[in-house]
Amino acid sequence: MSETESTSSIEEDIKATNDEHYITLTKHPDYKILDKYPFIIKNKKGHIMYVHQSEKNHAGYTYVKLNSHIIDLHRVLAEQFLPNPENLLLVNHINRDITDYHLDNLEWSTFSNNNRNRKGFGKIKYEFVKELSEDAFKVPNYETTNGTHNFDFLYFQDDNFYYYNGIEYRILHRKETNKGDFFVNFSDSDGHSTRIYFNKFKFQYDLN
Repeated sequence: MSETESTSSIEEDIKATNDEHYITLTKHPDYKILDKYPFIIKNKKGHIMYVHQSEKNHAGYTYVKLNSHIIDLHRVLAEQFLPNPENLLLVNHINRDITDYHLDNLEWSTFSNNNRNRKGFGKIKYEFVKELSEDAFKVPNYETTNGTHNFDFLYFQDDNFYYYNGIEYRILHRKETNKGDFFVNFSDSDGHSTRIYFNKFKFQYDLN
């Protein structure tokens, strides 16, 4: 769908939607929001504050200006519609498409989970796969000199480590020491960053 077609479609939604479908924004009571996609936002006078994804910040996130404050749209939606019993601070785009702000693509997230779901880091672009084979090894823990590190959602297959983000499996970036030892970095269940050496891991689980 082109931007012109998208804008035209949303304008039709505006005309067809009754005021009863607009609810007051909890954290911004001077405004009302449509209770369904595309989440049109109006001020008290009925002026449209948000229609489509025309306003983006330097990182590519759609934003809206409310009471002179610029706020990312995905945060406005999460604060309005998504429960946050653990008082998490970040909002994650589950499928990593930051232009997709359907509610089923948004979730409150920890810093570690948010970082794990990113598309890449610097010049490194992460690779994802939809599924692993049935014989993929689910990694329960890894022994280091500092003790045992337990893991959630960490897998090993075909000489690669994978992190499962709830939708896809991300191949963990392989690094190499000056001595030629390969390893990956991954946070354990307690949030501690752990360096997992391939040879040591394979020895621990007799995978050589």
